[in-house]
Amino acid sequence: FFSEYVPDHEKRLEWLTGFTGSAGTVVVLDHEQPHRSAFFTDGRYVLQAAQEVDGSLYEIYNSSDISPTEWLKKNAAGDSIGFDPWLNSATQVERWHKTARNLLWVPLANNPIDELWVERPAAATPEAFAYPLEYAGQSRQEKIITIVQQLEEHDVSAVLLTQPQSINWLLNIRGHDIENTPILLCRAIVTVKGQVYLYANEEQVPEALRTGIRLYPPSALVTHCKRWKQGAMMLQCSATPIKLKKLLKNANVELINKPDPCTLPKALKNETELKHIRATHLTDGAALTKFLHWLDGQADTPPTEASAQDKLEDFRKESPDYREPSFPTISGFGENGAIVHYRAQPESCLTFHNNSLYLVDSGGQYLGGTTDVTRTITIGTPSKEMCENYTRVLQGHIAISTAIFPTGTNGNQLDSLARTPLWEVGQDYDHGTSHGVGCYMSVHEGPQSISKRSNGVSLQEGMILSNEPGYYKTGEYGIRIENLVEVIAAKQDGFLTFRNLTCAPLDKRLVIKGMLTPAQIEWWNSYHQWAWECLNDRLEDDAQCWLKESCAPL
Repeated sequence: FFSEYVPDHEKRLEWLTGFTGSAGTVVVLDHEQPHRSAFFTDGRYVLQAAQEVDGSLYEIYNSSDISPTEWLKKNAAGDSIGFDPWLNSATQVERWHKTARNLLWVPLANNPIDELWVERPAAATPEAFAYPLEYAGQSRQEKIITIVQQLEEHDVSAVLLTQPQSINWLLNIRGHDIENTPILLCRAIVTVKGQVYLYANEEQVPEALRTGIRLYPPSALVTHCKRWKQGAMMLQCSATPIKLKKLLKNANVELINKPDPCTLPKALKNETELKHIRATHLTDGAALTKFLHWLDGQADTPPTEASAQDKLEDFRKESPDYREPSFPTISGFGENGAIVHYRAQPESCLTFHNNSLYLVDSGGQYLGGTTDVTRTITIGTPSKEMCENYTRVLQGHIAISTAIFPTGTNGNQLDSLARTPLWEVGQDYDHGTSHGVGCYMSVHEGPQSISKRSNGVSLQEGMILSNEPGYYKTGEYGIRIENLVEVIAAKQDGFLTFRNLTCAPLDKRLVIKGMLTPAQIEWWNSYHQWAWECLNDRLEDDAQCWLKESCAPL
């Protein structure tokens, strides 16, 4: 399903290499050393891969420096390279054929990992459940009509939906198939007549969810693709396994490669969703603020990275709408804060001590929405360098938060606003500035984003994005400031801007006021005045006093 997070029985990469991150590719050759196998990941995970992957077995690369295909062209010219046609998209495989003509690409009938993984966990089959209309804001019938209209516009008989998030949104269902992402893993075909064929484990879909849909086991999709005779079919090749595209082409089905028609409507939150999302962020902000107050009082009994993240979740659990974390919490003290997607383990995590930084990136899945927030906190006295770098990251964060841009602007056109304060002193960060966020769904949701790469998607009202510039000094500390924001209309006609959703104080002790402009100081004071007004009556007296001091003007 090309999901960022996968069930335990699908963690093939982790079984083979020990890598626990969400993005990686391995190539294993039958050659002798030195070029036998290689591991590739992006900049978020390079340090983590160095810790988790055995460097004597794998050459470890940042995929922005060299891609798996480029590596294979150099080290396996003329070889046959096997791949699983269910786990690689049509776009990816077709790109391999074009860019690496000196390799023979062979789709395998059986994945060798599946044959070798003797103690593989059994697949769980938890029941899916309805996502209430009071939170969704639109019925499944209304959503299906919008999809049918797109099919009519493209003159196709149906669309093949391969992304479970799209189908869960369309049918107003959620599930428990993936930890931290409340979705049912499934595929679907929606016809121009409004018929929905859902391919999922039947025992996972109770009768109450089957109204208006035709339910089939996952294996039936292969049969239906082989026998499709209803006319042209739309699909998104970058999200469709090459196996399914080949089946349809062999059946002489005319294929129209277009973006998943659910993706954009799903990203454009309706007013009901936005109302609950805004309220959810205040609930989550109160939990985070209680945690920050608690942490500030732990000087005599320093916590560990693991105990701190557990305490933060305890505060979130106080809300009856809270269900689970929206991703594994990144709780990194000192040098571990420089590992962008660090994951603390109780048996090996660090204990806090004075004169370093603590980076905590966390979020919650609530019925009313999905949250994601990062705060960097000084433990003891920070160095001047830490404060200077924190202030530069803050300046980049404020630049995005206050950006005003014309309708039609793409996220990559804003990315340099966040990086300029760091670029001015020769620094940068190796991850995107922003990602889209779902509504009680995936914490990373497209198509919107802000990064160096262009995806051709303009920002629109109702989209939710993160705002998270950072700075990382390997072996010493990491800094990231992250709020979620909502795209809204600006005062200027034809322009857009952002409204902050995340409501929790930033660490004033790390700010060098003299580095800030008057406008940046005004933003800081305004943001913290808003945080005080929204959160003070949600806190007990001692936490309320702490918040008042934290939100005092610079």
